[in-house]
Amino acid sequence: MSIFKKLSQRVILNDHEDFLHKARIWFPFALVTGISVGLLMALFFIFMTLIQRVASYLHPLLAVTIGSLFVILLFIIKFEDPTKNGISYVIGKRHTEETIPINEAPKKFLSSGVLIGSGVPVGREAPALIIGSAIAIRIARFFKIPSNRLYQAITVGSAASTGALFQAPFGSAIFAAEVPYKEDADEPILMVAFLASVVAAVTAFQFISAFSKIVTPIDFHIFTLPIKPVLVVNFETATLSILLGAIAGLVGRLFIIYYNWFDRESRRRFSGSTRLLVGLLLALLSLATGILILQDITPFYHISIFDLINKLVIGRQYHVVYLLIPLILVQIISTSSFVGSGFPGGVFAPSLAVGGYTGILFSTFLGVHDPTTVFAWVIISMSATHAATTKTPIASVLLILEISGLPALIIFMVLGNISSYLISGSNSLYKGQIRSRDAKILKQLHEYDRHENLLVKEIMTPRNMTVTVSSTVTLSQAKEKLESSGKREFPVLSESGKVLGMLDLDTAQKHFTDRPQLRISELMNKDFPQINEAMNGKEALYSMLEFDVERAPVLSEENELLGIISIKDIVHRG
Repeated sequence: MSIFKKLSQRVILNDHEDFLHKARIWFPFALVTGISVGLLMALFFIFMTLIQRVASYLHPLLAVTIGSLFVILLFIIKFEDPTKNGISYVIGKRHTEETIPINEAPKKFLSSGVLIGSGVPVGREAPALIIGSAIAIRIARFFKIPSNRLYQAITVGSAASTGALFQAPFGSAIFAAEVPYKEDADEPILMVAFLASVVAAVTAFQFISAFSKIVTPIDFHIFTLPIKPVLVVNFETATLSILLGAIAGLVGRLFIIYYNWFDRESRRRFSGSTRLLVGLLLALLSLATGILILQDITPFYHISIFDLINKLVIGRQYHVVYLLIPLILVQIISTSSFVGSGFPGGVFAPSLAVGGYTGILFSTFLGVHDPTTVFAWVIISMSATHAATTKTPIASVLLILEISGLPALIIFMVLGNISSYLISGSNSLYKGQIRSRDAKILKQLHEYDRHENLLVKEIMTPRNMTVTVSSTVTLSQAKEKLESSGKREFPVLSESGKVLGMLDLDTAQKHFTDRPQLRISELMNKDFPQINEAMNGKEALYSMLEFDVERAPVLSEENELLGIISIKDIVHRG
């Protein structure tokens, strides 16, 4: 019997004990977390708003450049770490059942507050999740929550932070539970996450209301619709919702493909501050293009993407519909350049913007000019695009409903989200999402403590015993070596010895006869786990499960091959 089958047979829950534990510890913990994170998110929002007001005196490209260079400086002086940014970082900690250090909270507060406030086109949900999770873990320790369950505080802190920041407590709780997985959700802690999210949303709203009265007015709304969208429920609109969902799924897929490509290539070609500078330059070129596109439509200066959508719909400027496609590309490229190169920030608002532009485009092709109907398609498209890019179809419905206050559109949003979810494929913009089967394996393997003590360098097959293949040779030249090695996967090396990808023997064998002159570089898989010898066994196992591979190369800082490791190596040594 395989190790995975043996592990899956283990029994895990006692419902009565779990209920008592939640009532005595988790629910009080949720209340304290909700209040604490709610206050911190209110301060975070106020800080971003004040930075935004200062930046409004500058040209938008200059403001973005200054904010970005400030963050790069934080990286240079080691205050910030580009490897500890984004929701993918939070997801990774959640799955490896590790904690997020409390010192990450002030780092993300400062760097992300300046970056987003200066107008950089990234979302605020990623830094919010890191801040909320770090605070929740510290509070969980105060409540003496067992160390083997501290990781669940990440879900609670994530729900509280997004609930407070977006004033969408129910959708945020579902999002926090749903985002670590591609298929389902973190159900055991969901009720606690709901409580923390609601308390945080109320706390943040009350604090900002008081601040607005006493100090200076703060607009705490993300997306305010000037008119109420209306869409009649019938077979035609239901069918069109599915069609729009499919289109949003394709657009979301484009976003995912480009983001993952840029993330992979920037990691491979550049490092440190050079990678950040390349991302900044590419984003600035993209944003400059956006300004040129919009100069005949509306002043670009310091107008939010949501205000722009309102202006396009209310102004009925449908003669500029041909500009919406390049505008979608500008949003995708600029956001991917920033987030993919390591800047702190998320993809929530950018994915909604892409969805909004797609909805306007869809309405125009339908010949719809009534703003109430156009706004309906815009909202449905926003939800569908977010579902496609994040693989959170349920949370996307609730989040957009709460943010827009439009429960009447729920039927069409569900249809659109399911369609986009299926069309966009299995990947998302959030690296680290895994299947629930793999999550169960990781949870059960967590009981084997030796996986955390085993280092990759202790269990990997070293470089001198690893069979490799050059990227420049053809299949016919490599055939004998591949078939006689007794191996199934091979690291592909450049002429300088750097790892470019992995070659699967089954893939190669399909073309031995019909395409023998095909080069290895054309067949190799460029997407593979970035494993280094300092990782422990659990981290390496999680990384391989994330990429759905059985083995992976072990790399040096210069991307050179040090050896190879497999799931079998880890499990057998554990």
